[in-house]
Parts: sequence; structure tokens; C-alpha cells
Amino acid sequence: MRIPYLLPLLLIIITLPAVADEVDKWIQDLKDPIPDVRILAAEALKELSDPRAVGPLIRALKDTDSDVRLSVATALWRLEDPRAVGPLIQALKDANSSVRSRAAEALGALRDSRAVDPLIEALKDTNSSVRSSAAFALGVLYIFGALNDTRAVDPLIEALKDNDRDVRRQAAISLGELRDTRAVDPLIEALKDNNDTLRWRAAESLGKLKDPRSVEPLIEVLHDESSTIRQDAASALGAIKDPRAVDPLIQALNDSDSYVRMSAAGALGAIKDPRAVDPLIQALNDSDSYVRMSAAGALGNLNNTRAVEPLTQMLNDKNEEKEVQDAAAEALKKLGKTITQTAQ
Repeated sequence: MRIPYLLPLLLIIITLPAVADEVDKWIQDLKDPIPDVRILAAEALKELSDPRAVGPLIRALKDTDSDVRLSVATALWRLEDPRAVGPLIQALKDANSSVRSRAAEALGALRDSRAVDPLIEALKDTNSSVRSSAAFALGVLYIFGALNDTRAVDPLIEALKDNDRDVRRQAAISLGELRDTRAVDPLIEALKDNNDTLRWRAAESLGKLKDPRSVEPLIEVLHDESSTIRQDAASALGAIKDPRAVDPLIQALNDSDSYVRMSAAGALGAIKDPRAVDPLIQALNDSDSYVRMSAAGALGNLNNTRAVEPLTQMLNDKNEEKEVQDAAAEALKKLGKTITQTAQ
């Protein structure tokens, strides 16, 4: 940041009420000859969030200083005014890559379908940060319902082959939000990528797509070297609810990582296959309280009376943690039993 000596002043300014004369002052400062003052003005207007600042900020997107333009794009992102869409689309062509990247992110937040084609074009930008931001913004547009078409699917699938891992990762995330089955096979292929984060995001997105083609590949990923990826694979299999995953998920209840065991228990509770009852009862004795909690919740979903006695024992165990006992009580309630917990 070029203006560290001005930050204390900014912290004071942003705590003040957004009165008219203050907003007007900062709007005037957008024209100050000193770039650092113009940056500070954009930062202040961002925090004040007054719609009167939108027009002046839009004009400031053409400032001669790239750091000013970056601060202005950030302010327009915060203000979320549709008047900024066209100018921010123009900013995707800015000479400065940081400005282009911030403009892409801002367009996602503005949730306007006019940004779709320009953001797709930005997936081809020479700068990887811009491409990553464009992929992110396209996913955000779908999350908030700004898109009702599939224009972005094929370009995002192509972005899964990008030479930059952050671009590939963000494309995988956004494809999960688009919920288009054309992405299933490319995301399955992404499970083999050498980047841990991409494999993790691909597994997560396949869980959102819920396509049976991904079941066997996700089962294989339950043996990935990364515990985070094994955890997300288990969660994804729970979302798909395919009975082929039951035995592998039962095996995952013995994983060395407690979060994987917890996710496996939750997934088995979602699938609701009776084969999981006894393994989940055994998981009530896990050394990790979150695993025990997840196993109790899963047993509540399976509707099998064999779980009543071990859940009741857990409920009355004075050494058991309260959160786990609460999960056991809720499970017993689902099983149709009324339990009165007495103080030991």
C-alpha cells in the first residue's frame, strides 16, 4: 500500500456518519492532484456507501494512476450499483492487470447478466489473476441467479486446463455452482490433477452435481494422500447418496484423520443404508468427539432400533461431552424415543 501514513486518518474517517458535506468533500478529493489523496477519497467513499458517490467514482475509473483506479473499482464493488456495470466491463480492458482483476470480481458482485460475455472473454486474459477472477465472478453470477443460461459452461471447462493452478481451482468451484452435467467428466479428470486444492474443489463440485458417473472416481479419491480431499470425497458421496459408496465409506470410518471419519459418518447417515448401522454404533466409541457426534446424528437418520441402547448409554455417560449428548438426544428423538436425561 502506497499510503501507510494515511491509514490512521482513514480509520478515523470511516467511523464518522455519512453526512452530506463529508461525502461531497471526498468526492471533491477524487480530483485532487495528489494520487494518494485520490486513493484515500475512494477508500472513504467505499466505507460511506453513499449512492451519490457512484457517478464520480465511475469517472475516476479513468484516472491516470493505476492505484487510484484499483481503489475506485474496489469502491464500486462495495457500492453494488448497477450504473457501474458498463464502466467496469470497460475496466476489464484496463492496462493494469490488478485493475482488470478487481473489475472482474466487482462484476460478479453486481450480479448483472450483461457481464457474462465480457467475463467469458476475460478467461482468455494474458494475466492468470484476471483469468482466476473472471472464473470466480462467473460462479458468483450463478449463485445469485443472475444467469439462466449455460454460456459459461464450456469456457469454464476449458479453463480447467489452464496452466495456472489458481485458475483451474476457481473454474472447478464455479462449475459446481453451474450444476451442468457437461462438467462431470472434466471434473472427474480434475480429480487426477497434481494440485491438492484442485482435487479438493473438484470433489466438492462433483458432490453438488450429484451425477452417478462420479461415484466410482470419488470412491477412489477416498484413498487420496490428502486428508482434506478424502474428507470432501466422503461428503460428496453423501450428497450423491449412491449405495455403491456404503462399503467404502464404512472403511473410511477407520481413516487416520478424524475429519475424514466425521464426514464418512455424515455421508452414511445421508445414504441411510442399513449396512452402516453396526459400524456407526462402533463409531460412537471414536476417540474424537466430533466423530461421535456425527455418528450419533447418522444413526438418527437410519431409523434402526439397534441404535437405541448405545445412544442411550452415550446420553447417560457423565464423562461424555454435552454436544455429543445433545446429538444423541436428537437421534433418539428421531428414533421415536422420549429420553429424560437425569443428572448423574
